[in-house]
Amino acid sequence: MIRDGRSRVYTLWSPWWSMTFRVERLGDGLSVTYLDYGEWYPVPSEYELTGAVAALLELVKNKGRGRYELSASSGGTVSIDRDRELVLVPPAGEAK
Repeated sequence: MIRDGRSRVYTLWSPWWSMTFRVERLGDGLSVTYLDYGEWYPVPSEYELTGAVAALLELVKNKGRGRYELSASSGGTVSIDRDRELVLVPPAGEAK
């Protein structure tokens, strides 16, 4: 999404970046939006993010919650609810 210019905060040339997503359960499905300049926007279906997010939600502590905040950074860290539900860190030397 950074590469495609979806962020007005970070660009492909930014030395570091992060993106924040809001995940909401809607019946059997998920709604995934991203934060940019204080506004939430739907994640376009072309990114096929819903399946990956659904897999991550299988790993959280509180699986029954209706809303989560997910963040991903250029260092490769993925965090759900500011590390309270889940944090994934890439092995040393694999962050990009």
